Amino acid sequence: MPLILTETDTVSNQPDIACTSQTLEYADERVATSGGTAGVTENTRSHPAVADTRVAVTYASVANEPNSTSWEAGNWVVRFEVTTANKNLTWDEADICRQNASLVHIANVGAVDALGIALGTTGVKSTTISGAAQTAGATDRIVVFGAFTNSTTMTQAIGIKPSQNIDTPVTQGGPGVSDHPVPPTVVRQAVQRAAVW
Repeated sequence: MPLILTETDTVSNQPDIACTSQTLEYADERVATSGGTAGVTENTRSHPAVADTRVAVTYASVANEPNSTSWEAGNWVVRFEVTTANKNLTWDEADICRQNASLVHIANVGAVDALGIALGTTGVKSTTISGAAQTAGATDRIVVFGAFTNSTTMTQAIGIKPSQNIDTPVTQGGPGVSDHPVPPTVVRQAVQRAAVW
């Protein structure tokens, strides 16, 4: 089954934004993990008084997740919940990245820009990103970035709740975790021999 990550209230260490096209951030950095408890707390972020685009939300899986050395290609669906809206901000970029256990950038998986998703209303915002297949390390992590654009030269605040799911095409503990899986027939034969002995 494809891995689904649930955004949580747990604060993540700061991921490497090198895989995005941005150099500045004011991100709310949270853990998103399979089977996690959806966040319930609003986190207020403030875009500085500059008309530019900066990383504003970040979700990182835990180490060893997805625990696969072969990430499948396919669509990723990224969501987050706006709980305090701001008409002067738009969601313009989303990036999926592969980082190591220490959250150092390794590779870009997929990205979309020029989204133009208005953040002037509350509710769930989402976008779909086409991701490339990855040959990964077993401890590599998934990191998702969202970048917002400030259309003014004044500080703009927004409230985000990490309460949504991020859909991935990747199988948890999927292909490549074992390079030499034991065929079921071999397992059955071993069990039968053990029973005879």
